[in-house]
Amino acid sequence: MKDTLFIQFYNYNQRFYNYELSNGFSDTYDLCKSYGDFYWVNHKKIKLDQKDFGYDDDFIIDRGTVYASVSFTSHLYQVYLWALRYPNINFIVGGPCIFWGNGYKIIKQLPKNITFIYKTVEEYFGKPNFSYQWKLVPPKDIQQNEVLSYSYSMENVCYWRKCIFCSFQHQQKIHYIRNRKKFNNEYLNVDYKGKKEIRLNADSFAPKTIKSFFNGLTIPNDIKHLRIFMRPTLAEYHNLKYIKTKVQISLGLEFPSERMWNYINKGYNYEDVSKVINHMSENTNFKLIVNIILGWNNLIPEDIINMRSFLLKLNYPSLTTFVVHNLFIFSGSHLMDDYPNIQDKITVGPFYMGYKPNISKEQLKLNKEAYQIIEHLKEVKNITIHDV
Repeated sequence: MKDTLFIQFYNYNQRFYNYELSNGFSDTYDLCKSYGDFYWVNHKKIKLDQKDFGYDDDFIIDRGTVYASVSFTSHLYQVYLWALRYPNINFIVGGPCIFWGNGYKIIKQLPKNITFIYKTVEEYFGKPNFSYQWKLVPPKDIQQNEVLSYSYSMENVCYWRKCIFCSFQHQQKIHYIRNRKKFNNEYLNVDYKGKKEIRLNADSFAPKTIKSFFNGLTIPNDIKHLRIFMRPTLAEYHNLKYIKTKVQISLGLEFPSERMWNYINKGYNYEDVSKVINHMSENTNFKLIVNIILGWNNLIPEDIINMRSFLLKLNYPSLTTFVVHNLFIFSGSHLMDDYPNIQDKITVGPFYMGYKPNISKEQLKLNKEAYQIIEHLKEVKNITIHDV
């Protein structure tokens, strides 16, 4: 093992029964390999409680340089713990969690041997972006009979980025945006015997990218599906005809009331959203996942009535899953002024993440009524509910 490592994380996702790889160095595999070795870190070894988590394992080297691709705060915190424990290792840290901040704020001094880089790997090493062939070598210890989920970078930005609750507000740093212009098929050819799921990394798939990427695309039988996040608006609707392959589409409805959509700044209306979802739900190549957020402090009874009416009128053949999230106020979010009461402040090591809002009994009742609507859909529409 060389004294220069490129760290990537992975874990087994109990909810979707697959291995999820955070393969942040795939775009520059050969470039990284010319400097050091790759090392996969099994994310499932993290010990979780309400406020803290970390690894018990010793690190594989005790001096040298480690480049870490961090997609989540848990990855970032683990690198921080290593930096404290191994002062003779220089940790160079980048990735989505660093680029956009993911809503955290640094409240304590970091170790001197940890450096954040706000550049792509190519830019850091003085090379043109996307000048290397994409490549992925999965961890050797994963079971080949499970679904392997990995990412292919597309647009490392949400083209909308106006939603008031979202940590993607931090994506105003436009000079960090790197969009893939040419799409090759190397991401389809990963040496793995089991089924594969490919996450097309774009925080919200731009309408023009739907056409340029999917037009004429076919995938081999060992690909379970491609996975994207998309806004259900007419701009996307007009480009759905170019998708001829199996795709899992996540839709952010958040709270399906037009009044709440206006408050959240989603840019949605009932007529267009229902048209898009009903059209997609009739396509057997699509599997639709709807994301709902509960925990709001400004609901009114009409929101619940409108939510029930809207959701019951949707077509459900391909709409299979609702993922229910609890509202979280990220550090720096526009919602901090609307939710001043802190119920549970979340700090992870030196990183302040934000807090869970405190809402009144009346608002809690309305949010529970909204959840009961989703539970009713489980019975009458045979959907699956995932609580996050």
